[in-house]
Amino acid sequence: NPGISPNVATRIRRFLPEVRVLAVDLISITSFQNRETGRTAHRNFLGENPILLVEDIKLDLLNGTPSRIFCFPLLAEGLDGAPVTIIAEINEI
Repeated sequence: NPGISPNVATRIRRFLPEVRVLAVDLISITSFQNRETGRTAHRNFLGENPILLVEDIKLDLLNGTPSRIFCFPLLAEGLDGAPVTIIAEINEI
């Protein structure tokens, strides 16, 4: 797993301020070789003005570019993460 740099959250906020969610087809944004950097990355994404993370998303069945995406997490108290159901609205071409 390659992991994502903690600086990515700062750059997204600076250059793409409309982004509120980052979905990745990785088991985690944390590299298994450097867990502390991954923890920092998670804190940077989820800190002030949070960018929510959807990890391990499967996109291979998507037949087009979504115009809207809906994310429905399983809400439970005391958790720092949860499984989600993602629904994408695709406009026909």
